[in-house]
Amino acid sequence: AAQRKRLMFSEVPDPIPQEWLEDNLFFCRATLDGKGQRNKNAVKTGAIVVDLDCGAVGHKKKSPFPDIEAALAHLRGLPCPPSFIWKTGHGVQAAFLLDQPVLFSDPHRAALYEQVRKQLFAATKSDWTSARSQLFRVPGCMNIKKDCPPVRSEMVEYHPERRYDLATLAGALPALPPPLAGAKAALAQLL
Repeated sequence: AAQRKRLMFSEVPDPIPQEWLEDNLFFCRATLDGKGQRNKNAVKTGAIVVDLDCGAVGHKKKSPFPDIEAALAHLRGLPCPPSFIWKTGHGVQAAFLLDQPVLFSDPHRAALYEQVRKQLFAATKSDWTSARSQLFRVPGCMNIKKDCPPVRSEMVEYHPERRYDLATLAGALPALPPPLAGAKAALAQLL
């Protein structure tokens, strides 16, 4: 097996070598501090990225969309459509570019980012992840999974001019339901 290497974005050659695209290739939505790939290592981000499962192939749980076309139609119908959409082979990933980067050291902006990210995950029916350091598939690379035929990911829509203010996204997306008051106490009474 080939030796896997983690690179910072600045270290990735342009164009990406074709041999790299013949394997699984991923990117992190956040800039990391170079000391690891955990939430505590995420310094900033310029996007919110969602991951939508489609169909039955390549997924462990039931997908919210019967096929890729249904997921694409759902994304295109949002009040704030994505900046980029790409097919991953077994689903769709989409990025919503922000007009200004979010520095995770700024507690107010980081909290607003987390709120909007959760709103986008709910509105898009995305897989939920709390990891700021989550990896996403690079468009154009192969999607190679055990027990699935390999398939190439591909860019579907490219709109770099679509950039969103976090407050605009928060206002345009459906609000999240409030957490249940006293849910822990009520649960304790049932146990």
